Amino acid sequence: MPRIIWSIWPTTGFIAVSIAILSAVFLGGFSCFQKCAVNAPIVTEWELTFSDEFDGEGQPDPEKWISQEYNRKPNSNGPDGWWSKDQVRLDGRGHLEILVSVVENQNDDQDNDPKDYATGMVSTEGIFEQKFGRFEARLKGPRQTGWWGAFWLFSDAVEQIDGSGRDGTEIDIIELFGGLRSPQHALHWDGYGRAHQVKGKKLWFLSDTDEWHTYALEWTPEAYVFFVDGKETWRSRAGGVSQSAVWLKFTGEIATDKNTQEYWSGKINDLNYPDRFLIDWVRVYQQKSEN
Repeated sequence: MPRIIWSIWPTTGFIAVSIAILSAVFLGGFSCFQKCAVNAPIVTEWELTFSDEFDGEGQPDPEKWISQEYNRKPNSNGPDGWWSKDQVRLDGRGHLEILVSVVENQNDDQDNDPKDYATGMVSTEGIFEQKFGRFEARLKGPRQTGWWGAFWLFSDAVEQIDGSGRDGTEIDIIELFGGLRSPQHALHWDGYGRAHQVKGKKLWFLSDTDEWHTYALEWTPEAYVFFVDGKETWRSRAGGVSQSAVWLKFTGEIATDKNTQEYWSGKINDLNYPDRFLIDWVRVYQQKSEN
């Protein structure tokens, strides 16, 4: 049954009730967005389990984050896309900054590329992980084409192949593409080979991803529910909801192959780099115990 908000009564109360009843009877109910909101999991209380406000300068807190370095997106026919610790830093204004830059060839013993590209990542792997709860962050996405930033949840259990995501799913809370390309939520399971399965949701309405927005996931044993600025944007049980704990990741991603640039990230233009992906804060909650 639709909920009615009594904002002004009695002046407009009768009109509001009438409109609600007529809508339900003659228009067949409410929009999908409203149905989703009515059916959303109701958690009255959360307790904080992890957070970072990214204060200070230099490298992020090593008691909360690790940063990996390797050739993340190798390309046998051109420059590679690396993860480097040099591309991750606290900016002194309360943000974690992940850059993308043009760099010299990082593996000249293996190829003759005239240059490479580097971005960075942080993860709570080995430090913090959680199953179910609310995961949220305030982000400003990249401005330039050719790369993207992501806020996602991962564990090695994603590699297990059994036709189901219940034993492990990569949960992409948001992927933000430079050049104002439409962002997306996504779920990946059954590894990354032939058995790989994926389900996603493009957010065509969101055209200013290079401005600040808050992206969130509420994950229960029964469903994934995604939000942008407090409004539900996608609800899914694709693959069967994962029952495995995950760690957090913030990453920059750049790949130089033609297909990625044409169909995914947009064309790389060296003149536009460095560019940056900003994280203002991150918070993780679990449902508060009744005891």
